[in-house]
Amino acid sequence: MRLATARDELVVLRDHSPSGPEDPRLTILVLARVIVSLGTMDTVPPDVTEKLCASDHAHLQKFYAMINFGEEDDVVALTGSGI
Repeated sequence: MRLATARDELVVLRDHSPSGPEDPRLTILVLARVIVSLGTMDTVPPDVTEKLCASDHAHLQKFYAMINFGEEDDVVALTGSGI
């Protein structure tokens, strides 16, 4: 997963499939944009992130929050490298 850009979050807001800014699908679309690989997949389309089990989705959301909004020490502890 890479750091999110403002564009990543804005592009999904322009998508007409979510019903509004509180739609949970927004999270799925943002995750699909920032996950750089998953297993053997080099790109991760939204339908793959939609099909993840709830615990995997929650882990990815937590990791997203950690690398985008957390302290660098937390990221190092989680990943073994800095931002």
